[in-house]
Amino acid sequence: MPFKKKSKSTHKPDSKSKDRLRSKVKIPVQYWLIDEKKQPAKERGHIALAKDLSPEGMYIKTGKRLELGDILRLEIYIRHKTKHIYALAEVVWTDKKGGGLHLMLMPEEDKDSLQKYLAKVELPPLFDPHWHKHK
Repeated sequence: MPFKKKSKSTHKPDSKSKDRLRSKVKIPVQYWLIDEKKQPAKERGHIALAKDLSPEGMYIKTGKRLELGDILRLEIYIRHKTKHIYALAEVVWTDKKGGGLHLMLMPEEDKDSLQKYLAKVELPPLFDPHWHKHK
């Protein structure tokens, strides 16, 4: 049976998508297009800002247009972590400010670090009567 590629969209997912489960963040991300020609050693890649994040994907705001299907090598800079999180991701949708990425490949250690980080940034439980005082 031949492999069928998923259809891709240039539009943001609708509010009923699984993206509702993403945590709102502001995390620096450095990325490189996998098919970019070899760059000088001083080239640091492109800088972006992750605006939401989940174990499966993220939205990044970039200063450069992303193309559907681009494969990116990512370094995700999570606070209070001495080592960056590394991943390969595919651009699955774009808008004028950035794009939605599907995290495809990540070392197990980094997956664990990401899960722990996301558990810390989740909203407090709704039953906490003091939560509104901490905002």
